[in-house]
Amino acid sequence: MTVPILECRGIAKSFGGFAAASGIDLAVEEGAMVGVIGSNGAGKTTLLNIVSGHLKPSKGKVFFRGEDVTGMPSRRLARRGIARSFQVPQLFASATALDNMMMALSLLARPRGEILSRFGDRALEAEAHAALVEYGIDDTATSLVSELPQGTRKLLDIAMATAAEPSLVLLDEPTSGVSNEEKNEVMERLAARFRAHGTTVVFIEHDMDIVERYATRVVALTDGTVIADGTPQEVFAHDQVARVIIGAPVPGRVTEGASGGASGGAMTASGGAAGSPPSPGSAANEPSPTRAAGAPAAQPVSGGGDALTPSPGRAVNANASGGAS
Repeated sequence: MTVPILECRGIAKSFGGFAAASGIDLAVEEGAMVGVIGSNGAGKTTLLNIVSGHLKPSKGKVFFRGEDVTGMPSRRLARRGIARSFQVPQLFASATALDNMMMALSLLARPRGEILSRFGDRALEAEAHAALVEYGIDDTATSLVSELPQGTRKLLDIAMATAAEPSLVLLDEPTSGVSNEEKNEVMERLAARFRAHGTTVVFIEHDMDIVERYATRVVALTDGTVIADGTPQEVFAHDQVARVIIGAPVPGRVTEGASGGASGGAMTASGGAAGSPPSPGSAANEPSPTRAAGAPAAQPVSGGGDALTPSPGRAVNANASGGAS
């Protein structure tokens, strides 16, 4: 029997009297691209924070490649092969895209004292440029981050987070703040890159069109529990998902519990969360955790809806509709 790359058993997390996660069970097979959906406060970000070592669960266990890594610090998990990006890009706004990528790569230096000495190295610059090429943003190498459109910032942030070539990548709303016209292009580039490297991806997303197109599997959360787990078609047809997350009945829906054997979830149909504002202690109100190891701590760079400029000479795969596999 194949051991899942990621397994969560009975994960629970409470903030005071608020239960952000209540017995989440999840097993992710290697190479999958799993979309996690649910309304604000459903437990999505809390789950990613626990898996990535930014929070310790109140109960339950996390296993990575069969090893119990529950409560292990994010820096150690990063060395084992788990990377994490956040909803707001963590970048150096006054530096160029290439300099940001070089900083992320230089932090991988051992011993740590070599970080600054590596920064001016031509080999490091070439490595950083190659990373930008992989994400289709090499044409922005000499541009200041503050001048970049939001889609490009998202791609740069994820490129930096994956500098150590992780086998599992956790993405918190990779298309948040990106214009509707450019969301698919951002996801095409991410999916193509992760497919090429055989990377397993778990991503939170509020845009159901994005989830349906790129996720090979969908997990729906509500009130900190899993209510549905299966293919996008199965989960979107699930009665409770349709009512609580998407917000409308879906013809051909299945009964609860018939689409993957899990329970929990809530979410919206075209971006933006459904339901009431998050409760105190929910994911939306949690203190922002520090950035995962492998990329520098930097100022969040916000911005919304700017156009993403395609990289000259780079063909974006228009057929990448299945996500990483």
